[in-house]
This record gives sequence, C-alpha cells and structure tokens, in this order.
Amino acid sequence: MQNEQKTFLQLILWDNQPSLYTVDVVKETEKAYQVANEYTKRAIWLPKSVLKYNDEYRAHKVATWFRKKMTDYQLNAITA
Repeated sequence: MQNEQKTFLQLILWDNQPSLYTVDVVKETEKAYQVANEYTKRAIWLPKSVLKYNDEYRAHKVATWFRKKMTDYQLNAITA
C-alpha cells in the first residue's frame, strides 16, 4: 500500500482580511488547478493566471477582479 501525499494550496481571498483558506488540489493542468474543500468536497477550477504568491503570508492571493466575479458556490467551495 502506497502512502499518497496530498497537494494543497493556501489561498487569500480578501485584501482587508488576510484569512488563509486551505484547499486540496484535485487536478492540475498547464493553466488551472481544480481545488476542493476538504470538508464539503466541493470542487472548482481556478486559473493559475489569477493567483499571485504572497511571501508575507506564504499563500496564493486570488486576484480581486476574479474574486468579485466568483459565484456563491465558488466562494463556498473555498471558505466552507
């Protein structure tokens, strides 16, 4: 039996509330990550182009313009 290591991302969604959200990486392509909440198992696709690494928090910041376009389902897939 092999020990499978999970890959995860830590995400920052809001500029004024730097809360970290940890999501599992389900799939990865050249241009996007499919991420899922550990508890609800809801999965969404996040384009790599909207993620910028933040050295201070050691997490990926989701671009504000993209977060504003996210649906409630997409936000809940990360924050729930």
